[in-house]
Amino acid sequence: MKKRIIVITVILCMVVGFLYLQYGRDVKVISTMNTASGNCYEMDLTVAVNRLFIMDQEKFAEELIDRCIANDFHKVEFSYDVMGYPNRLRVKVYLNETGNRHFTIYYDVNEGNRFDYNIKDNPEIFESMLIRNDLIMLKCYYLDGVENGFFY
Repeated sequence: MKKRIIVITVILCMVVGFLYLQYGRDVKVISTMNTASGNCYEMDLTVAVNRLFIMDQEKFAEELIDRCIANDFHKVEFSYDVMGYPNRLRVKVYLNETGNRHFTIYYDVNEGNRFDYNIKDNPEIFESMLIRNDLIMLKCYYLDGVENGFFY
């Protein structure tokens, strides 16, 4: 009976620990870099998602883009009042602060002059591209799941 209580307690602690590591922590912005040149304004982010794994990378990428537009990160506030919203967004995603890059999100205009549009006011002409980092090659996918090619 005593062994059973100890085993149940250990299993319960492991489940609670796993749930905390996967869902109990928020995305942390590690660094930001803004580049402005003429009428081009780009924002480059590096984030640690503080999770063990990401089940749906495409959905998570869309959530990160929405959080960038809404300026909804803990302890970081983007300054959209001076230059406005950026024309291009790149987010480098790490699972934690000490790991390797997991994937990169590019949010850019799919056609036309990319400097005439920003990420908030014209989302219909922007397209998200997710580049997964593999050891051998990088596969390039659009967020609708269509494979767009390989980069070596």
